[in-house]
Amino acid sequence: MSIYHIFTIIIIVLAAAVLAGMRQIGNISVKQAVLFMGYGFIGAIIWAIVYMIIFALPFVARLEHDFPLLFIVLDVFIAEAFLIELFKDKGVHYGVEKGKIPIKTVFDAIVFGALVGIGFGVVEHIINMVIDPNPGFIYFLQEVGLVLSNIAFGAMMGFFIGMCHYYQVSGDDAKSKQMLVAGLVIPSVLHAIPTFLEELVEHHMIPEGFEWLAVIIEVGVVIAGIVLFFKWKRSTVIIHED
Repeated sequence: MSIYHIFTIIIIVLAAAVLAGMRQIGNISVKQAVLFMGYGFIGAIIWAIVYMIIFALPFVARLEHDFPLLFIVLDVFIAEAFLIELFKDKGVHYGVEKGKIPIKTVFDAIVFGALVGIGFGVVEHIINMVIDPNPGFIYFLQEVGLVLSNIAFGAMMGFFIGMCHYYQVSGDDAKSKQMLVAGLVIPSVLHAIPTFLEELVEHHMIPEGFEWLAVIIEVGVVIAGIVLFFKWKRSTVIIHED
């Protein structure tokens, strides 16, 4: 068994443990948990296909050669971070609609977002291992951070989705739209920053030490996500349907 397989097994076991924890904390059934994780899984596959199509376009290759910094910005902030968070957002909504699972509280949406993040993170990790295997210690930390940060960003997005739903049923459409936009923009930017640093290092635009800064940022996001997760659980907003 190669170190690649070991990495993948460890990360999938980690994700399974988080899935079990989400199910218990969120008080939802195994079927519901698997449903949301499955939509994250499907969303990751669709994103990977879209991503490959984008970077198969001739002008994109020319952009990388002629304007590498602009290419990195578009790659990281748009093609990766924004599209990833967009597909997670769609995963939560599809899970709610197709599974006929109502969002009763904002915390429900947070749990749903975290579950979608699990499915997305595992698939994204496997794709990375296939396309660009690199059995270094920093790489392993980055891959663990990738899965955990996907979960954290999914939970963050779930919070905004829940608040969007809350303001919608309360009749405040303006606030609802603000929450909808924030739920895409904030996780996307936080998602992009460490990846942006990693890409700058890879293209020799900044010193290699910045890879560690990327790892620290990812760890910080995960820790903040855990703290906020339990804070949101204690102060969850109940959504009253008329």
